[in-house]
Amino acid sequence: MQKRKLRKLIRNLLMILTVINFLALVVALTKLIPDNPLIEYRLLLGISFIVFAGSARLVCNSCDKEQQAEVN
Repeated sequence: MQKRKLRKLIRNLLMILTVINFLALVVALTKLIPDNPLIEYRLLLGISFIVFAGSARLVCNSCDKEQQAEVN
């Protein structure tokens, strides 16, 4: 029971980080803000978005199946 709660907490944190990262990536790739400081970090934001989304997907799948996530 304790592992299930911890897994759901990690899932929720990863989802929040993924959404925040996605918003930062959108701002970095568009010219919504003049003199945008995030433009220099577009590649890093894109890579971190892929990592957070992939990790969140693994955790979500493990929460649904009640199994531990396997990372290769």
